[in-house]
Amino acid sequence: MISFIKGTVAFIGENYIVVETMGIGYRIFTTKTDLAHAKKETELKLFTYMSVKEDSVTLYGFTQKEELEMFEMLTSVPGVGPKSAVSVLESLTPKQITMAVLTDDYASLSKAQGIGKKTAQLMALRLKDKFGAASSASAPIDTPEAADAKRDATEALVALGYGRSEALKAVLETAIGDMNTQQIIRAALRKISK
Repeated sequence: MISFIKGTVAFIGENYIVVETMGIGYRIFTTKTDLAHAKKETELKLFTYMSVKEDSVTLYGFTQKEELEMFEMLTSVPGVGPKSAVSVLESLTPKQITMAVLTDDYASLSKAQGIGKKTAQLMALRLKDKFGAASSASAPIDTPEAADAKRDATEALVALGYGRSEALKAVLETAIGDMNTQQIIRAALRKISK
């Protein structure tokens, strides 16, 4: 398995970069963002994923390790291949994908080319536990009262007209300790209005 490739950009194609290292040119498919930042004859390091199929071996690469990790999670969903995963990463950042999955924001997920509503729903269903476990591993466990207060505050912000992703993000960033619902709403509204 190739974890990353570091070398000189030899060629930039429509959806790939050729990176030369030790006399070998590797064709690495990547996002439009990474293509836009790549410059010919400069050094570049891409974290890579090797897709091996019956009739082909293809490399996908990303300048950020978080993008590679998100790509691997996306491709673990049935029906989401490497090209679709790249398309999702072109539409949303890894943090936006995580937020969309956690809040069942199918509309954001289906903005990516090749991702319909059913695939977006399947992505949210399959990845929610992985993202929830990752975020809860780094966060303290809420008491039932604190969890209820966060949920109620999020629902109140949605009722006020804020998007579910925006509301949840504001609540998670501002809720501290044993704040009640009203305190969380006030703090989240201050955060959103900045």
